Amino acid sequence: MLADTHPGNFLVRCDGTAVMVDVERPVYDSPAVDLAHASLPTSLGWDPAVTGSAGRADVVAFHNAWAAAVPAAVAAAVRAWVLPYRRLVWLRTTSWACAWAARNDLTAALESAEPATAGLARRLARFVDPAMMESAREQWAGAGAFNVEELIP
Repeated sequence: MLADTHPGNFLVRCDGTAVMVDVERPVYDSPAVDLAHASLPTSLGWDPAVTGSAGRADVVAFHNAWAAAVPAAVAAAVRAWVLPYRRLVWLRTTSWACAWAARNDLTAALESAEPATAGLARRLARFVDPAMMESAREQWAGAGAFNVEELIP
């Protein structure tokens, strides 16, 4: 259990194995935290080297692959937590972005000559973009909201 499983916290070896490189927050919790963190737009856009996005079919396929790879009892135990943790992890990452923007001059950061600062500012600005927030909200409150059976059959 890692609790900070966005793509920027892994390196992929030549043989295809993934290695966790950010171990500041390994904890005991539900795998639903990792499932959410590894598939939410706020996490997928964290590492500047990771581009693109995960559509609904990608998120469903990712969760289904996880459920097929773990013992059935584990998938069954996690099923009830998948949607609540998805929403809570989104709220945590978005709240963190808002707090960072409140403590820093976002405009200056976006215009910074320092690539890391400007990149961070661009990612955080995207977190609170109204279209991004609405897209995330629709995952649990819209007509196309995920249901637990499609994520963890």
